[in-house]
Amino acid sequence: VRMPLFGSGRRLWLIACVCVGFVLVSAHRGLASAPKARRCFEIRIAAMPLVLLAIHAASMLAFDAFNPSCLPLHICNLCEVLVLVYALTGNEFSGSVLYGVGIVGSLAALLFPGWSYAPTFSLPSVCGFGEHLLVLLFIIMKLRDKSIRPAFDRLWQPLAFTGIYVAA
Repeated sequence: VRMPLFGSGRRLWLIACVCVGFVLVSAHRGLASAPKARRCFEIRIAAMPLVLLAIHAASMLAFDAFNPSCLPLHICNLCEVLVLVYALTGNEFSGSVLYGVGIVGSLAALLFPGWSYAPTFSLPSVCGFGEHLLVLLFIIMKLRDKSIRPAFDRLWQPLAFTGIYVAA
């Protein structure tokens, strides 16, 4: 039983995403006076999309359902890596790419999930919504604390990243 694109299950997921988002962003803001705890929190949030991706890939392999479309080569998967890179290094390029590509990609995936072939509360749905939500929330957290600062003169960075990705 696949998840209807505009069904009640997807609406439930979106409501859950908003609730989880509010809780995690509020928790992040509450850690402003504890820099070490905040950094640990950010690294955990940044690592979770890759953990979910690994769980999903392992389950697809275990159940002999893995196919080339399961390879983690989507631009969102690259943004998941960039979230962890940014959390560990604060690299300006990865921050610019996350702002320019990660927000749009994550929002598009949450609103129009490519995993709608799966039942509403199946592992692919949990991993898909979780991965994209956490990428989006990480970017929101870093925008709120002004670590990621969008700038017109850095527009070339997400464009170059996307161009290289498309060419590859």
